[in-house]
Parts: sequence; structure tokens; C-alpha cells
Amino acid sequence: IELDKDKLLWGSIAPDILPQYKFRRHYQKESLNYVVNEIVKLIFISRYIEFSSRIDPIAIRVLSKKIGIISHYLSDFVCLPHAERWTFTSSMLKHINYESKLNDYSPHHDFKKNVITVDDIDIFQNRIIKLCPMIKQYIQDVIEEYSIKTDFKNDLDFALSLNLKISYFIIDTINAYTEETYKDFAFQF
Repeated sequence: IELDKDKLLWGSIAPDILPQYKFRRHYQKESLNYVVNEIVKLIFISRYIEFSSRIDPIAIRVLSKKIGIISHYLSDFVCLPHAERWTFTSSMLKHINYESKLNDYSPHHDFKKNVITVDDIDIFQNRIIKLCPMIKQYIQDVIEEYSIKTDFKNDLDFALSLNLKISYFIIDTINAYTEETYKDFAFQF
């Protein structure tokens, strides 16, 4: 599956721009369940799209935008001001300053894709596949691993790694969720 880069990028900034995300906080405590549910809904809805034959460009654009939105929240979860909840008036200046410096640092950063040591999600470990708790636990474990060291490098590497892992998980699960798999396993959404 080749995602639509423009829609992916639009989705990744949409939570900071669109009004429907205004009340959806960008902190793990408030938004983790929302993100997990968005991942599961995307997998569930996408099972009705045939990705192995001619791919519907509208479906790819929707999938890309949704993955972009999910990636925005995941990136915030592994960004120091969000991880440490710099929210109040005194902390907000610190928050904005940190993200501004992170933005200046990022073009010169040598990104590493595989910094996460947490085991990947294995949807076939049991006959009953409980997606929500599996995804939630995985993200929590990654955030815990991330929190051991905090700096620009760690923020960027964990954001990239977590987003790649979750994006691949979404696409791989969509591809694995065929009629045959559906007969052999019980997916709980």
C-alpha cells in the first residue's frame, strides 16, 4: 500500500488546525484511548477495502489522512513538553520554546528508525484478538521506554519509530484481516 503523502502530511498537522480537534488534548492521559480507538476503527473499516487489487484513490487518501492524524498524537506522546505535561501558563512558554528549538534542531538530526526495544504487537498470539488493549499496552510501554532519556534526539527518534511501527501495524493488520483470518480468529474491536 502506498500512502498519499499530501494527505498524510495534512493529517499530521490537522489536530493543531481543525476545530473538531480543539478539545482533544495532545497528552497521553486525555487522548490515548481516542488514539487507540482511531487505530482500531481504521483497521475495522479498511477490511472492506480491497487493497490487493486496484486501489481506490479515495480510500488511500482517507487512510493516509487518518494515519497522519494518529501520528500527530503519537508524536506528541513522545515529546518532552507533552510527556511531562507542560500545560499551565508558566509551563506553556517553556513548552512553546522547547518545541520551537526542537523544530530548529530537526532538519539537522540524523534520524534512527529502530530505537524501540519493546516487542512488536503480535495479533496472532491468541485466538481472540483484543485489539484495543493490545495497542494501548504497546503504546504505554513505548512511552515508558521513551521516558528513560529526554532530549531532542530521543523525541525525534521515538516519534519516527513509534509512527513507523504503528503505521506498519495498521497496514499489516488490514492485510492480515482477510475472510480466512476472520474464520480462524475472533477480532474484538
